Amino acid sequence: MTPAAEGTDVSGAQLSNAGFLPYSSKLQDVAELLIEHIARLLGSSIDRVRHSYESLEPGFHLVFKRELCLKHDKLTLNDHKGKRPLQLIGHEKLVHAVADPSDALEILARLLEKGRVEAVKAARRAEKGQHATNPLVIDVSNLITQAELSSQHDIELRFNDQGMAASWKHPPNISLEGLQEITSLRDLHCHQNLALKQPMEFCTFMGGGGGSDVIQAAALAKLFTKANRIMRVPAVISIRALLSKSTSAGERRSVWHEDDPKCNLLESSKGDLKIELHHQGNARFVEDAIVDDFDNVRLVVDDKSQDEQRRNRYEGAIGENVDSIIVVDTGGDVLGGMDSHASKKAPDQDRRTQLATAQIAAAKNLNAIVAIAAVGVDAPPDAQRKLEASDAVYYRFTEGDKKYLKELYSKWHFNGTPENLKQHPEHYGKTPFAMLASFDLQPGQRGSFHALPLPESVINDFDNPWACITWVAPEMSCLILVNQAKLLSVIAPQRND
Repeated sequence: MTPAAEGTDVSGAQLSNAGFLPYSSKLQDVAELLIEHIARLLGSSIDRVRHSYESLEPGFHLVFKRELCLKHDKLTLNDHKGKRPLQLIGHEKLVHAVADPSDALEILARLLEKGRVEAVKAARRAEKGQHATNPLVIDVSNLITQAELSSQHDIELRFNDQGMAASWKHPPNISLEGLQEITSLRDLHCHQNLALKQPMEFCTFMGGGGGSDVIQAAALAKLFTKANRIMRVPAVISIRALLSKSTSAGERRSVWHEDDPKCNLLESSKGDLKIELHHQGNARFVEDAIVDDFDNVRLVVDDKSQDEQRRNRYEGAIGENVDSIIVVDTGGDVLGGMDSHASKKAPDQDRRTQLATAQIAAAKNLNAIVAIAAVGVDAPPDAQRKLEASDAVYYRFTEGDKKYLKELYSKWHFNGTPENLKQHPEHYGKTPFAMLASFDLQPGQRGSFHALPLPESVINDFDNPWACITWVAPEMSCLILVNQAKLLSVIAPQRND
């Protein structure tokens, strides 16, 4: 069996001059081609590789389709800019050291995806004039001696003189043992750790970090009102950046009436717009998914205006008839630091949202809670310490809660099924998909790596690739709740220096 020639037609797919499959090719059409090539790379039988390949989730297949160069017998990462592609060295011995063939293919896909993300980061640093090594190889030989760790450990890539070297590291597990558990979402003002000032009767839910945060906020609003019959939700607010960062294209956010697509309603509303059924939008517009379930869904723009202007905009969206705010974060990146001393900083938008809403809550004497869904998807290494220091509590979703949430995400076309992604290509998010995947873990089952069903377009974005392979753990079936002022005292302490 020989490598495919450059620029030739293989199994109906025209290869690029560099020997890579076109993105337009469908997985089912090129599956056999990929299987044969992987078998050749690993020196394994086609039948054995086929069995392992077919046992993997489609996201793993997408990574192989994007990265594998079919013109030679080396395992490389695709390079769309014509530079020398990255080459993996030592993977043959690693694969043979892993007992389960499916695990071996999974490791290769994880290495390829990690390499892609790190290469993109290096390119960004170089573009900014920062020192950046141009990686040529990824040496995976350090993984061989402890190959048995593969299924329960993440992979870390570090730069050296030749490129990058891989090593095992613990996945982002967050133990809940140091946190207090609450068994109901009712009467939260009775829980001392949350330090609430009053019962929560009129509670606004806010998706603070953009993207799909508002979908999680809406889901929690439904779950909270189901548990608290007296609770009302004056508004569900989506904080979105003026310039989308979901893909490398970067679009200026716009919302319009379906009959007048040239009129950007965000401009006429001064960045605080009530979303209606007849509204449409760009830049991953997801707010329309929930308008049937709430009287007041608002999209509020987070731009680089002055803090006071931003705070006034948020305050206007929150409204007057409110006693509580729940700011929803997905994944846990809000637990990053908020000053220059932090080893890993929270995203700028999360920082601005938390600080602005904290000022509003203090001025109006409101309850203010930060709710973290699917904690661990993108939490910093010191997340555990910060949660314990801020007296966080956790609520474990019941089987009834999981069923209810699955129904909501299905209703909102936000569960990652091929049918929903085809009809609603904007309806995706790593944290909702990771949370839903955690619901399927069996009692006592440990975490594992999953290829989340993200759209192929964002996985294949060379300049801003979304990593679909994600660690899914049991704690993602829990909701973390923490008093906002306590959390800010830990992640954004006041300094005198």
